[in-house]
Amino acid sequence: MKTGDFIEIQYTGKIALTDEVFDDTTKSPAFTVMGQKMVVVGVEKQLEVMEVGDERDFPVSPEEGFGKRFPQLVKIIPMRDFIKQNIKPIPGIFVTIDNRQAKVQSVSGGRVRVDFNHPLAGRELIYRMKVVRQLTDPVEMAQKYIDHFGFPVKCSFADGKLTVKLTEQMKNLFEKMFSEKLKHMIPEIKEVVFDLEKKEQKEAGEKQNAAPAETEKQTN
Repeated sequence: MKTGDFIEIQYTGKIALTDEVFDDTTKSPAFTVMGQKMVVVGVEKQLEVMEVGDERDFPVSPEEGFGKRFPQLVKIIPMRDFIKQNIKPIPGIFVTIDNRQAKVQSVSGGRVRVDFNHPLAGRELIYRMKVVRQLTDPVEMAQKYIDHFGFPVKCSFADGKLTVKLTEQMKNLFEKMFSEKLKHMIPEIKEVVFDLEKKEQKEAGEKQNAAPAETEKQTN
């Protein structure tokens, strides 16, 4: 596969030392675009020498996986800081502190020990991966890429024009994040236009969808 390819892959990722599965996409293939850093470096390197239908097992080092583990990223934080944010720290849970995710390791004497390292930092990993297919349809490529970032929009494509249906509130953010990038990544897309859904239209649609359920409830 080469830079710019839109592909779906199936893989199972395990921690080499324990054989524990940390990720499995065999039932629902994962989507990625080559060269966009959507998978770890070690996986991307393997994809570069694979084709659709290829399957292989391979190791991934911490350096090409989720990074080295840094002791300085383990911090002691006063319990009062958690109380201020209405967070109850329990060993084993993940919390967000200063927009960073951390795992609570222990709670003792009004102090909370948290680890800001990635949970898989410092781990040797083993992957089994298969390249399922390459996407070539412009509207599917655009839709999959947008879906990856969690934007609830619908796309259609005709005559080089990608039409995106979204709300007015989302338009500016979408333009900033996707419009130029989609044209760069998918050469068939020459223009991105918007089919704006008014707030009133959206609310009316939601009420209409809810009406049959209400009628059924009253009937019962």
